[in-house]
Amino acid sequence: MTYPVHFRKKIIEEAKKAERIVDFLKIYGISTSTFYEWKKEIQPKKGHQKKPKYKFVN
Repeated sequence: MTYPVHFRKKIIEEAKKAERIVDFLKIYGISTSTFYEWKKEIQPKKGHQKKPKYKFVN
């Protein structure tokens, strides 16, 4: 799942106010590596959305 840019910006701004970034990110369920990738490049990479692992059968 790709998070929208406005959400990424919000998280980056709120993390600046946090006492500990790691604890802040745990609240939102975001890994530290994801957070630092967002800081480097706020725009999502194209073509990196995961496809479903299953198919719906009617």
